[in-house]
Amino acid sequence: MNENIVKLAPVIFDSIKESKSILLHFHPHPDPDSIGSALAMKLVLEKMGKKVTVIKGDSSIEPAFKNFPGMKDVVLKNIFEVELSEFDLFIILDSSNLQMVSKVSQIVFPKSLKTIVIDHHASNTKFGDINLVVPEAPANTQIVFQLLKALNIEIDHDIAMNLMAGLWSDTGGFQYSQVKKEAFEAAAELSGIAPDYTRLLFEINNTNTKESLYILGIALNNIELYCGGRLAITKVTRGDLEAKRILPQSVSLSSHMIIPLMRSVVGWDVALSITEEDNGKFKLSFRTRNSSVFDLSKIAGALGGGGHKEAAGAYMGGSIDEIKAKVVALVEKLIV
Repeated sequence: MNENIVKLAPVIFDSIKESKSILLHFHPHPDPDSIGSALAMKLVLEKMGKKVTVIKGDSSIEPAFKNFPGMKDVVLKNIFEVELSEFDLFIILDSSNLQMVSKVSQIVFPKSLKTIVIDHHASNTKFGDINLVVPEAPANTQIVFQLLKALNIEIDHDIAMNLMAGLWSDTGGFQYSQVKKEAFEAAAELSGIAPDYTRLLFEINNTNTKESLYILGIALNNIELYCGGRLAITKVTRGDLEAKRILPQSVSLSSHMIIPLMRSVVGWDVALSITEEDNGKFKLSFRTRNSSVFDLSKIAGALGGGGHKEAAGAYMGGSIDEIKAKVVALVEKLIV
């Protein structure tokens, strides 16, 4: 087990024991790792007799995630819509910086609120009072699993379901290079506790709409190649949606279909999907099939975002042409 987890587990446990009211959150545009980490922790803390509030954060919750255990209790507010003085502990999961807590405005925590950061991003700024950051972990849910094991806390069916969904998702179905034996050991134990985990995974991956397929078609039609064909970029703009009479919010429900398909193409070492958000900014989603050359955490980091070597993202203003030019320049620097 990671030495940081062993070292900080009792410190985190003492902070939890001392607290009475605990806040948890989903990061903007939450994925199963963010949701699974928060809801697993919620269930653990409630079994310890704590008052726990999970907020949805900045973004709406996708229909694909509605059946995560504990989801029905999530408060549909962002951090600026709750009274932070009502909490004495905020456990911040799967978030490398304060902007991954909320992008709405700058966050200032009251002095009475203790913060614990549990994260697996190498770019983590260690902004909490206690920081458990394990960059080697391929998923944040793996850290939560190991933390619970270090504390000898029982993992029941619903906790296991949440952890398994996050672990499967953030490892790309155990495809990424950061996946080591610890991930499979966690999966083996979790699947034994919740053998019906495949039901939740099926729901996550099979809730597409007709709008999703239209948007996928737009994205595939808009693919352009750069850097000698090694960089593939596609875009979906508000104009594209209006032409098809598709509501803007449908984009967030479709982006998960676009980028894995682009990544699957032999020769396209870096894939980038650019989707226009309804606030006038653009969401960038990167994937690579060659992380030994193209470290996406550094590429996205140079654009104000972050993530992992094989999967990363960013949010940017400006024009699509300006964004493309910046990405092309960053990728070209890495081509030998």
